[in-house]
Amino acid sequence: MEAYNADFIIGLRKDARQRYGEQVEEDRENDEFTPNPNSTWTENTPIGLITLASQIHSGYTSSVYEVAGHPGLLIKYQAHCVGMDKVLHPLLNDAWYGYEAHALGIGPRIFFVSPPSLLCEDKKGKCQFEISDENF
Repeated sequence: MEAYNADFIIGLRKDARQRYGEQVEEDRENDEFTPNPNSTWTENTPIGLITLASQIHSGYTSSVYEVAGHPGLLIKYQAHCVGMDKVLHPLLNDAWYGYEAHALGIGPRIFFVSPPSLLCEDKKGKCQFEISDENF
């Protein structure tokens, strides 16, 4: 789990503080599924070893891929490079409130949020973001 300072956590909305605590515990339990920055195209996940297929999105600090052999399943990678103690990691908000959107029938099902990892050394594969080389 990303380590935020206590003042930041205290300043979160009550539901976000609760979810953050739950996420810390989930990250501890799922350490074996922490993304491997040295493996560009494969990932160990709760559904087994997966291989990234076609990239369907490349954003400033995010990338989304189809998963080989799993039609309809996507995997999203998101870096959190700025404002570490000012905003939660973007994937946490996506997941936490995305679960509720899915329950209402207005969003995709989110299967899993991995523990955080280091960035890849190069902008390729899961780290093929649009961020400039200088800022990467």
